[in-house]
Amino acid sequence: MKTLKIMPLIMGVIVAAAIAATPLAAMAQGQSQSSSGEIVLTQEQQAKFKDIREQTILKISQVLSPAQMEEFKKKGPQGLTNVSDPQKMQLEEIFQSYLKEIRAILTKEQLQQIEQAQPKQ
Repeated sequence: MKTLKIMPLIMGVIVAAAIAATPLAAMAQGQSQSSSGEIVLTQEQQAKFKDIREQTILKISQVLSPAQMEEFKKKGPQGLTNVSDPQKMQLEEIFQSYLKEIRAILTKEQLQQIEQAQPKQ
C-alpha cells in the first residue's frame, strides 16, 4: 500500500488553509496580523486564495479516481493510499504549483510570519 509522502507540501497546504480561515478583524485597523498572532488576509487575498484553492481541487480531481477523491476529501492528502507513481508525480506538481501561487499573493511580512510559525525540523 503506497501512501503519498509529501509532508512539507502538506504542511504548506495546511498552513495556507489555516490562513484562509483567519478573521479580518485586524484588517479594519490596517494591521497585517491580529493581536493573537493570526495572519489576516485582505478581501482581495481571500478571493485569490479561494480561486487558487478551487482550481487546485479541480486539478486534483482530474488526477485521482472517484474513490481516491472521496478519501482526499475526508482525510486530506495524508489519507491518500494506493496512489500510483504517475499520480504521485502529478499531485506533487499540483501541490508545488498551489504553494507557489499562494506565496505569490502573500506579503513579505505574512510569509515571514508563516515561516516563524512552522515547527523546525
